[in-house]
Amino acid sequence: YGVDFCRLPADCSLCSDIHEIDEVHVSDITHQDFSEKYAYSSRPLVVRNASLHWKAMKDLDYYWLKDQYLSDPEILDYTGDECWFNRYKTLEFRNLAAVFRLPDYRVKMEAGRPWYVGWAVCHKPVAEALYGLFERPQFIPPDSTPPSKPWIFIGTPGPGAHSHIDNVDLSSWQAQITGVKKWKLTAPPECSWTCGSKPLETIIYPGDIIVINTNYWFHSTQILGDQLSLVITNEYD
Repeated sequence: YGVDFCRLPADCSLCSDIHEIDEVHVSDITHQDFSEKYAYSSRPLVVRNASLHWKAMKDLDYYWLKDQYLSDPEILDYTGDECWFNRYKTLEFRNLAAVFRLPDYRVKMEAGRPWYVGWAVCHKPVAEALYGLFERPQFIPPDSTPPSKPWIFIGTPGPGAHSHIDNVDLSSWQAQITGVKKWKLTAPPECSWTCGSKPLETIIYPGDIIVINTNYWFHSTQILGDQLSLVITNEYD
């Protein structure tokens, strides 16, 4: 999820007929529907109740992640090129290890400042354990490559990610495991005459999945409610 400061002008035809973020219940979308309308069109989509059956909905939280990362001192020592980390506005987080040094009262939101962070799960033991908690969303065709490059985004109610655009290989899905997140999507600035400059907004609840081409849409998030927000993200082809 690196930011691309030098990019080619966007194809404004991709957003010219998009005036809202489509929403559908998971039972009402087929592999064919997804492939033909959303998979490669840059048209954003929210699929409601798509991950309610995942084990992650019951087991995955901050403390599960902390236990996995601290189970072996060598895990956090690994810092390969693929180990993307973004502390956003939580400047106290110098690295991922700092996230797992938070006192309980910050995790449980009993006191202290809001915090929000995201990272690539580049640590093989953690990734393998995480794969046991989720699966490829059922609306994505079975011939798509299985999830292999997960990210985690986690934080307390308050500001999430600032408005930005990514530089990643493929479009991605983001599954809301806990908490409530508000998304704002804005067309590339060079497309404001064609697509408008008013943000598209949606609210994602636990069990929902948003599918978005983050290389195309400028996007920002805000954590709502009173629960810690935790999201699993993965690219698809």
